[in-house]
Amino acid sequence: MVAIAVAITGCSSQPQRSTTGFCELLADYGAFLEGPLSTPAELASLLGRYRELASRAPLAIEEDWNLVVTLVDTAASVDRDDPLALADLVDLAFATDLAARRLDEWTQSRCGLVLVVPDPLAQIPPTTGSD
Repeated sequence: MVAIAVAITGCSSQPQRSTTGFCELLADYGAFLEGPLSTPAELASLLGRYRELASRAPLAIEEDWNLVVTLVDTAASVDRDDPLALADLVDLAFATDLAARRLDEWTQSRCGLVLVVPDPLAQIPPTTGSD
């Protein structure tokens, strides 16, 4: 009995991947997942929220959620002054679109919430101060 109690206690420190827990966290974040984002710090904060949700995402949506996290992560680190990097981001945004739509359908049906994944090109603040 003692070994079982220790094993259960040891597992409780990891985030629980349940629909209820994920939906509650998603509701708590609400508009903080959408933007608008005007500074690199705001984009970094958004990425942190997406990563936290990734740690809670139920297995049914884990792969799609991780694709969206990759998109947000790439948007957070892209050099807006590099046309090739921006082209790669556009390609990634198109490749992630279906996953984002599936996530929106899932969150609407399971959580009663609309998920709006920010447009990475509209949301990225410039990386330099030159204009």
